Amino acid sequence: MNEKSSNQRQNFRVAALLPLEVRKVPEHQAGDLSCELLEALEPAESGPLPVTSGSDELVHWMNALSQKLDKIIVLLQNERIFSEAASLKKYQVSISTSGMSFETREPYDTEDILSIKTILTIQSHPLPMRLYGQVVYADRAGDRNRVAVNFIGLGEDLQNRIAHFVLQREQEMLG
Repeated sequence: MNEKSSNQRQNFRVAALLPLEVRKVPEHQAGDLSCELLEALEPAESGPLPVTSGSDELVHWMNALSQKLDKIIVLLQNERIFSEAASLKKYQVSISTSGMSFETREPYDTEDILSIKTILTIQSHPLPMRLYGQVVYADRAGDRNRVAVNFIGLGEDLQNRIAHFVLQREQEMLG
């Protein structure tokens, strides 16, 4: 059994329609690339500032207001992200924690490094990310190109988030 088929069996792949922005990374920039979340949409690290002095009613009201403002901020951020996702071209992809494949009109060659901006929605929360992948397969058929990339510079956090997306997608397809 070769390494590629072993790798494919260890990583679940799912089909998904994802917004993507794909570009080739120039060779002089392809050195030390690291995948990243583009914007965290998790609650603020400090959380709401609890009000502790004053009447009990005022304290309760101020804390409730603070929590509502945090929710509004997250909703506004999500709206901006979903709006940006709508402007990106949608691709039918096959994705796993090790890489993804998709069809494109742009021709790429084996060994090219691609920058892939996408948004994975996990439990109704959009997670915009920049992924980097090395082209391991490129096949031209007319005006379409089938491309497969192995992710490079993918840290454990992003790998876990992609795994969560894959599992969520599998549940949706089974349910």
